[in-house]
Amino acid sequence: MPARARAPHQIWPDVKSSSPDGTWLWSHEWSKHGTCSKPVLNGEHAYFSKALELYSDLNPTDVLEEHNFVPSASAYYALDDINDLMAKTFGKSVSIGCQNGGKDLYQIEFCLQKDFQLRDCAETRDCKDQIRIPPAPRTAQREG
Repeated sequence: MPARARAPHQIWPDVKSSSPDGTWLWSHEWSKHGTCSKPVLNGEHAYFSKALELYSDLNPTDVLEEHNFVPSASAYYALDDINDLMAKTFGKSVSIGCQNGGKDLYQIEFCLQKDFQLRDCAETRDCKDQIRIPPAPRTAQREG
């Protein structure tokens, strides 16, 4: 099923907040990033529709899995290998965010220009040299 046909919380589960319906993440994304898109995208629907379109086009989850970086509670992967794969695949560096003491990947950020073209991102944040890719939370698995 194409990303645009699925609900946003199925694609990007809220792994940092304990909100059961994932609304914290979407509220945060709109207030932090979406409101700045107003000259280009008019309103929340346009912003999240564009986000789903970009996710469908870029989809780092599929890229990772195609190169055997699969979600696991026990397998660790070299952060440099993940960063190198993303740069090779997309032609620009990404910013990877980790949690749980820097051992669990929770976010891959693509940095975009106002015309939605990729640009290099700043350095990866809060990650150890070896990281896990945790399985998606159960709420996302049930609905997928």
